Amino acid sequence: MYSLSARLNSIFFFTAFVLVALSGLNILTSKLNQVREAKVDFKVTQINAFNVADLTRYDTPGTPREGRLWEEVSFNFTLNTDLTPLFNWNVKQLFFYATITYKDNKGRKSESTFFDLIVPRDQTNKPYILNFANELDEYFLTDVYSTLRGQEVEFNFYVEIMPIVGYIERTNLNAPVKYRLPDTYTSTRARRKQPQQGPKYFKRPQ
Repeated sequence: MYSLSARLNSIFFFTAFVLVALSGLNILTSKLNQVREAKVDFKVTQINAFNVADLTRYDTPGTPREGRLWEEVSFNFTLNTDLTPLFNWNVKQLFFYATITYKDNKGRKSESTFFDLIVPRDQTNKPYILNFANELDEYFLTDVYSTLRGQEVEFNFYVEIMPIVGYIERTNLNAPVKYRLPDTYTSTRARRKQPQQGPKYFKRPQ
């Protein structure tokens, strides 16, 4: 019991026990103090492209929809929300993303992400406020079945909370925002902006 190896073994397992105990205490206290709600103010300001696009290059050969033209929708929006309450001492960063959900005339449900953002934690103690005015959707909406005209869609907003210690949690921020797409195509021109390559990070206004 007095050998070097025995003492090193005791030190190692005692250190490991302390780290596990502190990690568990960190997770427990952060859960007791965690907020999972944030109000999102969202509005579609403009449909800047709604047409039939030649996206057949994405078709899978031999499938029933091979060779069909796809409907394409691109829009501008305003989005405001304060994510500060979602942060605590055990949160490393947030992954915020927004989706469009709709059902076609055969009851098939589709969901597509149109915007996402990584919000890392910093040491400034300033609020994490997202304020986008007339922002263009990052990923446009497409439909291979051409059922989007006059379709009522729902916009949903989610945050994945990524902790320093523990498991990732996903939360739905508030009730869906409903919007009805136009009954006719509003543009014959293609989308003017392509999605950014790689992740997009939150930046505080200067």
